[in-house]
Formats: sequence, structure tokens, C-alpha cells
Amino acid sequence: MMEFFMAVTGVAGAFLTTFMYWLMSTDKIEPKSVRFFAANALGAFMIMVSLVYHFDWGDLGGVVMELSWLIVSLIGLSKAIERPRKEKAIDHA
Repeated sequence: MMEFFMAVTGVAGAFLTTFMYWLMSTDKIEPKSVRFFAANALGAFMIMVSLVYHFDWGDLGGVVMELSWLIVSLIGLSKAIERPRKEKAIDHA
């Protein structure tokens, strides 16, 4: 049962990241939005969890790629969260 859950988690993560990229490519979501970066980070995390569950060395490339995607998404997310704060600070100056 756990193997099935991990497989579904990985597929859902892949769907989520691909769907967000499609939304961005078709101008249906702002590419610098909190929602975009948060969904990409969640998708990368879900894929990584499924890869690590039954890790073998053939999965290393995928794990490194998803870890990189997660880090980039978290950096983008922190900037997207910080952006409105900076704009408010500028407006009050």
C-alpha cells in the first residue's frame, strides 16, 4: 500500500509542476507569484519523496534535479513573499 501511495505522490508532483509550467506558458499565472513558486516547490518535494522512498543509485540524477528545483523554487518563493513587503515600505517612505 505504501508503494502505491509513493507512486501516486510522485505522479501528482510531476503533474503539479508540469501544470504550473503550462499555466505560466499560457499566461494564466504570474511567473513571479507566490502560488507559482509554492506549487513548484511542493511538486519537487513530492517527486523527491517518491524517489527517495526506494532509492537506488540510478535515481541520483533525479534526486539532484528535484533538489535543485526545490531550492530554486524556495528562493523564488521567498522573493515573491518579500516583494509586497518592499513595495509597502516604499509606499510609506
